[in-house]
Amino acid sequence: ESNVLTETEIVFDNLLNILKQEHDCRLITFQTACNAINVPPPTQTYRYVSLDRTLLFAEYLKKYEELFQIDLIISNDCCVAFADINAPIITYATNPFSDIVTICEENKFYDIPYIYEQRLYSYLQKMQFKKSSKIIVPSLYMKKYVEGLGFDSKIIPFGIDTEKFNHTPFKGIGNLRETYDLPEDKKIGLWFGSFDQLNGYNFVQKLVKDFPDILWLLVFKEDVKYKPKLKNVRILKKKEIEPELYNCCNFFISAKYAEAFGFPQIEAASCNIPLV
Repeated sequence: ESNVLTETEIVFDNLLNILKQEHDCRLITFQTACNAINVPPPTQTYRYVSLDRTLLFAEYLKKYEELFQIDLIISNDCCVAFADINAPIITYATNPFSDIVTICEENKFYDIPYIYEQRLYSYLQKMQFKKSSKIIVPSLYMKKYVEGLGFDSKIIPFGIDTEKFNHTPFKGIGNLRETYDLPEDKKIGLWFGSFDQLNGYNFVQKLVKDFPDILWLLVFKEDVKYKPKLKNVRILKKKEIEPELYNCCNFFISAKYAEAFGFPQIEAASCNIPLV
């Protein structure tokens, strides 16, 4: 659905490339499952879309198991929560759903539209954990989160391509900034996120106003149509970001209330950019 893979999609794509060298395996997406059972995928998000997706996966796997022998299923947090199959399940858990619900409630972030979906996801996640032979997590934070729900897990950290994300010597930064039409005499801050309080967008808005001498590069996953009124803000799309852009910045800032691992933070650190 997007030109930009999420962190979890990158992991599963890499995993598929490794496993298929010695095993007959395939990557099943929601689109694949819908096509196989002749169900049109939803064209827009609605409150219980996560429940429908999980039920569709369960129906697909039931039909798939009738045709093929399934030896192992590797899934993200809750896709196979309702699946009634004999094959062992390894769950790669990358979303602290219950923590997100708690954070939203404690900070009264009730205007976040997906808080209801997060509650449902947390329930489905627990269902899938109970069915899992093993639970894999990318960080110590996620390990503690899973333990808090009463389950054991093993940490396998995310990795990044250090050939792409690396430090540019200071003398080359001027040329990079010229390439991206960025001023050479300004301090530049970089932020990744979306328009909601959980990502700390309200906090970032305040920083932008309090530090007008800093040029702020705000990178969004979704398409952003509005144009900023302040002159010290540039809006970018994630798919437009090249690794070398990190080296144009003086620091990277993260304002999220919960983070399973934090790809942008590690990418920035690999480029020797200070983290806030």
